[in-house]
Amino acid sequence: MDKNIEDLFYDLWRTIISYLPNLLAGVLLIIIGWVIGWF
Repeated sequence: MDKNIEDLFYDLWRTIISYLPNLLAGVLLIIIGWVIGWF
């Protein structure tokens, strides 16, 4: 039972890590677009 929970959290963490660069890139693009929109 503990093994399954550990595997589940490991998969979740790995998924978050794999999506993190995409999330950061998206936020960065939004901020850049917002700054350009102001000027």
